[in-house]
Amino acid sequence: MQADGATSSGVLAPVGQIVNGLLPSATNPTPTTTTTTTPTPPKAKQPWMPDLGPAFNNPLGTQKQKYVVNTRILRAVKHARKGSTIRFSTYSFDRQDVTKALLKVHKKRGVNVQIVVNHNVITPNELKLQRKLGKNTKSSSFFHICKGSCRGKGPGNEHGKIYSFTATGGARDLIIESSGNLTSGAAAGQWNDVYSIMGNTRLFNTWTKVFNQLKRDKKVKKRTIVYKSKQLSVRWHRLNSAAQSTPATKDSFTTISARKKKKKKSGSSDPVVRRLDRVSCNTNAAHGDGKGHTMIRIIMYAWFGNRSIPIAHKVAALKKAGCNVEAILTEPGGNTVSILRAAGVPMRDAAWNYGEKMATDGSKEVWGPRLYCHLKWLLISGKYKHKNKDIVFAGSENWSGISFANDEVTFQLTGGSYYKAYLGQFNHMWTTNATHAETGRTDYGWPPKPWN
Repeated sequence: MQADGATSSGVLAPVGQIVNGLLPSATNPTPTTTTTTTPTPPKAKQPWMPDLGPAFNNPLGTQKQKYVVNTRILRAVKHARKGSTIRFSTYSFDRQDVTKALLKVHKKRGVNVQIVVNHNVITPNELKLQRKLGKNTKSSSFFHICKGSCRGKGPGNEHGKIYSFTATGGARDLIIESSGNLTSGAAAGQWNDVYSIMGNTRLFNTWTKVFNQLKRDKKVKKRTIVYKSKQLSVRWHRLNSAAQSTPATKDSFTTISARKKKKKKSGSSDPVVRRLDRVSCNTNAAHGDGKGHTMIRIIMYAWFGNRSIPIAHKVAALKKAGCNVEAILTEPGGNTVSILRAAGVPMRDAAWNYGEKMATDGSKEVWGPRLYCHLKWLLISGKYKHKNKDIVFAGSENWSGISFANDEVTFQLTGGSYYKAYLGQFNHMWTTNATHAETGRTDYGWPPKPWN
């Protein structure tokens, strides 16, 4: 049998000469025209897109795991679009890599860089940014150090941590919220979270309104601003101990004047106690612990002082009422621990390696943990406001009195996917040596082995 493409002399014809399965011959000459194929156009390069939703760093892990928060922010800076605007508000800032990236996109792409920070800790990189960007908050770019909490007078701090971008890569209206500051210490010595959302124009406009108040560094009359939608609510607040606030309705924002709003005849003015007041301990099998009990999980960095006691009593009461409660603590007051322990609330401690360290305000050396959990969460799965829900409250607010004087932010995420992500991190920290037994001791060194 003659092989395909073979001539009568047995020599293989070049493959390129085979046309429609026929060989050239006297009766079938080589055609003068050849078929052509249309080249496939190269795929268009897709723009960079940010990671969205929640993520958590690991100070005992690899460099990549330590710098989860910093990396999200740094990448968004590097991909900032020409002529876009970056707005940061944070308690402290010392990252050289972020500083260089901000100055680069500002110089080469004309990106507007607007930053507001707290006054307590002034770092060399903050001063460098201020020299390059200027101090004039009416300019398109500036670096401003607030005298206090930015939106309030007297004691208090700008304590919220929000990093926003009008356009970066293929994303618009990107907001990155975190419990972590832009510092090396936050990455290497703290557990922190980060949450990113893009394309929510109403939320972004609300944030811009808040930022414009922060940069003016003046006391505002309307102290609470709340954005609310079905799955996401965000509450910016600067409260005094007598302040009240109510959530906004629909997809909008509302400002509430603490001075003009009438006080309730009963009930706490503390927003944390008010959240806990809405919890009932009986739920269905699809929520809570699967046994009909509402589940409450708390991770709190600072839970001490006079404010801590009513919150602790409320948590203890919910435990006694049948709720399934657990708490991971870092800096609890003695009253907090005593109240929770008396109610039988299981606790774990996320503070390690005690010794001399710089105070968070940078003013002096203090004794305390050099490795600790900086998260501020309240997780609820079960009956909340008479409905079965899964809810995450996360943000910058500690359960201590100074938070009433601070500018703070709290995200409320409603839905099973959010809850499972945060609960997974809680459980991982609870069951590994990221935490140890709550004993009141302060002689714990480094964990005995790497946390993973």
